[in-house]
Amino acid sequence: SGCSNLTSIADNAFYQCTALTTLDLNGCTGLLSIGANAFYDCNLLAHVNLSHCTSLQTIGAGAFQSCNALVDVTLSGCSNLTSIADRAFSQNTALRTVDLSGCTGLKSIGANAFRDCDFLTRVNLFNCTSLQTIGASAFQNCNALTEIRLNRTSPPTLGADILWQSGNIKIYVPSSLVATYKNAWPDYEDK
Repeated sequence: SGCSNLTSIADNAFYQCTALTTLDLNGCTGLLSIGANAFYDCNLLAHVNLSHCTSLQTIGAGAFQSCNALVDVTLSGCSNLTSIADRAFSQNTALRTVDLSGCTGLKSIGANAFRDCDFLTRVNLFNCTSLQTIGASAFQNCNALTEIRLNRTSPPTLGADILWQSGNIKIYVPSSLVATYKNAWPDYEDK
């Protein structure tokens, strides 16, 4: 942690690393990007802490895909994070929590970004006030997902089937925006 000179983690950098159990880059203020498949299929990786990586802008496609032991991801304070690419955290069957608090610059969550995260229960996008798009099937097959929180004045554009075959979900928005979200998201107005 505190590695202020680290600027990027390359594509496939730790691909299928079988010994990595924890990734703590807390306070790596110079980190700009995590490449595609950087930690793909790291089967023992259980905890990822990227909090206060204030320069982090992108998490590449499949960056943390298929990390079957991954339980939690902390991205709090990543105020310049603009995109979570397609499949970035998909197929993490043990993933329970993702902390996106303070990700005020987040603009897009890619297609299938959290697909097949069977135990993911809650996604807090409340402080993601710049969020413009949530890609197709982003939360598909998240069977334990019960809560998504949003606070953006204009609802993000949704791809197809973002919540297909997911749990009994409730979408929380400020009371003054309920009608706005229902009009923009007719497929989810009962949520």
